Amino acid sequence: MPTEQTSVTFPSASKLDLGINLTEDRLVMVAHTAADGVRAMLLTRRMLVVLMDHYGNLLKQTSPAAKAQQEHQDEILQMEHIGALFSNNTASESAPTGQQQPAPIAFSLEAAYLVTEVTLQMNENHLVIGFSGLRLHASSGDDATVTPVAAFNLDRTNAHKVLALLNDKAREAGWGLDTLYPWLNNSELVASEQRPVN
Repeated sequence: MPTEQTSVTFPSASKLDLGINLTEDRLVMVAHTAADGVRAMLLTRRMLVVLMDHYGNLLKQTSPAAKAQQEHQDEILQMEHIGALFSNNTASESAPTGQQQPAPIAFSLEAAYLVTEVTLQMNENHLVIGFSGLRLHASSGDDATVTPVAAFNLDRTNAHKVLALLNDKAREAGWGLDTLYPWLNNSELVASEQRPVN
């Protein structure tokens, strides 16, 4: 279950690659960490819905939209989202960078984790997202151990950009999430070249 606070220590990731495993019907996230190398994670549609719900709500609660009247909150959040996607401010040391060119994502299924828990925490103006999960092909006795896999520390601009990438991949997978997030999906006027390449 997603939580908003945790004392668990996660390997810090500096780069994120996203893809889709059509055979397993899973979103693939490959985190590049300094301490533990490449760590692959698989997200189910259900887990992605839960993640995006908490992710979007946390951005809304900490944005100027939170002070607006209810009927204007999505519009204000959408303007912030569009502004972030147009921003060229991607040079944050703690923010993951996307692939520079579309390419197949290389990872070993034997070393992958099925994400079962997501932790979200807002630290000042940074969103920290931690992923924990079960090793898909763990050795005997370790298959039920939930392990902290990777965490991303995102400033608000990059938080919006990563959320847009997740949304793009959900659309590419045909998971039908478009109607769940109107402020996120009504921003198609944003030129694709302004987003990090997914």
